[in-house]
Amino acid sequence: MKKQTISSEHLSIILATAYTLHLNTQKFHWNISGSNFHPLHQLSETLYRELAENIDQLAERIRTCGYEAPASFPEFEKMTKIKTSLILNKNADEVIAQLLKNWEIFVEVIKESIEAIKKTDDEGTLAFLTDIVQSHEKNYWLIQSHLS
Repeated sequence: MKKQTISSEHLSIILATAYTLHLNTQKFHWNISGSNFHPLHQLSETLYRELAENIDQLAERIRTCGYEAPASFPEFEKMTKIKTSLILNKNADEVIAQLLKNWEIFVEVIKESIEAIKKTDDEGTLAFLTDIVQSHEKNYWLIQSHLS
């Protein structure tokens, strides 16, 4: 199997998971309420904007590997590692904990992909994913810091 095939398969899973996380984060952003509304609204906007940029970069990296990027809800549903919903009728800490769990899964998916791609010597994809995982580890910490 070519290194680009392995890389594109992992990148597609990351892309699907990022897209799902983007939807969940945007749902949180649009629907959060309560005494911490403003800081949580700002945080979630920062997070989903960064994810949107990453989604585009992931799709472009897949294309660079010579494959078509998945780009439909059915494709994403088959590949994503998180579910497409947050239950918003709970207190803010419970919803943040759900979002944090989504982010934890996302970071783990990237780390697992890095380990698999290391075996292919696809240095370009490794460097790309290393930058992304570092950014989202920081995002995980930012979300976690909002829990009481």
